[in-house]
Formats: sequence, structure tokens, C-alpha cells
Amino acid sequence: MGILRSGGALDHYTTLREELGRYEADVEMLRQRLDTAERLANTKTELDMERTRLVKALRDDIHEREGIVREVILSFEELSQSLYERAESLTISDTPNGPQFDVHNGFDLQNYVNETRLTDATETGGLFGFRFD
Repeated sequence: MGILRSGGALDHYTTLREELGRYEADVEMLRQRLDTAERLANTKTELDMERTRLVKALRDDIHEREGIVREVILSFEELSQSLYERAESLTISDTPNGPQFDVHNGFDLQNYVNETRLTDATETGGLFGFRFD
């Protein structure tokens, strides 16, 4: 040991062992990350398959209940006609996030809504910083 210590080889050996320990710890951390990533990928695949199955089940359910869905839509249109000047339509569709219920009244607000720009400047005449273009 004295010979190794005198030539600096022991210090070099110790440094190399410490570096090896750090590399082994890094490798273990990377293995754990890889394992986690693989589990997440597998879970995502399983969840995608389950979502596809649920969307198909929802689509089948809507199709099986087509008569009831048609009655609901007609009832909705009759009620909306009695409340408003014109009947609104209801559509029920399947989406990956579940059933979607859309009400259409044939009136497009985009033609009547002004674009708004919010700012804190008032020098150019905006009311509390609101300007309508």
C-alpha cells in the first residue's frame, strides 16, 4: 500500500472508484426511468383501447335507443318551438369524451359580436381601457 500511495496510484484508484460509483448510480436511475416510461406507454395503450371500447359501446347504445333518441329530439323541438319564435334542433353524438348534446337555433352570434381588445391605455378614448374594433 505504501508503494501505491507514494506514486499517487492509490489516489487515482480511489478517484476512479468514486467515479464508477456515480456512473453506476446514474445507470440505475436511467433504468428506473426507462421502466417507468415503459409502464406509462403500456398504460396509455391500455387506456386508449379501453376508450375505443367505451366509444363503441356508446355508439351502439345510441343506435339501440334510436327510437327513444328520436322522440327526445322531437319533444325538444316542440318545446323550443312553443317557447321561442322558431324551433331549435338537438343533436346527440358520440365523442371520445362521452356523449355530446348540441343545440342549434340557426342564429349565429359571430355576426353580432364585436371583437374586443383589452388594454390599460385610456388616452385614445377607450372606456376603462375597452376598445371595440
